[in-house]
Amino acid sequence: MLKRLDWNYVRGNLAKTTGLSRKPSDFWKQNFYVTFEDDPLGIRTRDYIGANTIMWGSDYPHGDSVFPHSKQVLTEVLSECTPEERYAMTVKNVVDLYDLPFELSGPEQARANNGWAVPV
Repeated sequence: MLKRLDWNYVRGNLAKTTGLSRKPSDFWKQNFYVTFEDDPLGIRTRDYIGANTIMWGSDYPHGDSVFPHSKQVLTEVLSECTPEERYAMTVKNVVDLYDLPFELSGPEQARANNGWAVPV
């Protein structure tokens, strides 16, 4: 949908008819988040929508949750992601969005731990 809106903005009349100053995907990246549990196809969109707009949710304790296999599922789903992307989607984005009082270990420690968060 974002690609179509951007196309319409650039080639169509969306900029003129709405008065938007930037592409719709720019507004998305600044104002919206999506969550996933075990969605490898959704993760492939990270280059377009931004890894900083995606957050993992465990859906625990619901019966269709991936718990107690969360780490295994995440390892598979995020296998093509960089350690920084994994860290952003599993830790940083939610801490930033909700302004949680946590000191983050940072992507350097995440890289050393194959992308997983390390308690500080």
